[in-house]
Amino acid sequence: MTFKTLTTIFSDRDALVAYVQELTPWLVDAKRPSPIVGGRAAAKSKIDTLNAMEYATTRNHLDGSVTQLSPYIRHGIVTLAELRDKALKQVAHPQQAKKFIQQLAWRDYWQRVYKEHPEWMWNDIDDYKTGFSKEDYAQELPDDIAQGQT
Repeated sequence: MTFKTLTTIFSDRDALVAYVQELTPWLVDAKRPSPIVGGRAAAKSKIDTLNAMEYATTRNHLDGSVTQLSPYIRHGIVTLAELRDKALKQVAHPQQAKKFIQQLAWRDYWQRVYKEHPEWMWNDIDDYKTGFSKEDYAQELPDDIAQGQT
């Protein structure tokens, strides 16, 4: 049996995508790959744009200052401690980075809960704060909401 040596170095991401598509012609109709570029260099460019103070005041806005670091944290390319330290270096007083660091802490907390109790992720662990019960909500997203026509 003869094996072909696979190419491992590409001029850019588009060349890599084209090569993989050439190797997998049966996936011609498959979606394009994730727009998230992997690796430490890509993560570092996101870290360099981190603004912990701006994050605190704009994170819930559509155009807010969010980090987009979640996939890099998830795959171990970036650590929470690294992000905490970066945020603390940006501010004169630790309180100015509080909201960003709290979000890192919540992420760590829920990851630990998930590790110990994975079944909890699929169940409500607290009563709804809306005055309605779980049964009052539809299981499927209504079409008018999905289409932005409310």
